Amino acid sequence: MNDPNYAELRGDARIDWMYPSIYPQHATRSRLKINILHTRASGTLIIEFDGGRDGFIISMDRTNLDGEVLKEHEEVAFVPAWNEEEENQP
Repeated sequence: MNDPNYAELRGDARIDWMYPSIYPQHATRSRLKINILHTRASGTLIIEFDGGRDGFIISMDRTNLDGEVLKEHEEVAFVPAWNEEEENQP
């Protein structure tokens, strides 16, 4: 693939996402999209920061076996952001 926006990665991978737009006052929040291609688990994970909830939303499109999108960007997980305050630590 010759598209500069895509790279094929094998094995473990690390992505440093430096200073994404995370605040509601920005026109759009930055999203990190990870396309997973596998016979048993394919799909696109979308990660974005929700400043109102202080954490990361992980969402994906819900599809049927034919690949038809039933629901776009359905939240499948929420990961709270950690800070130094004791009550917010897991």
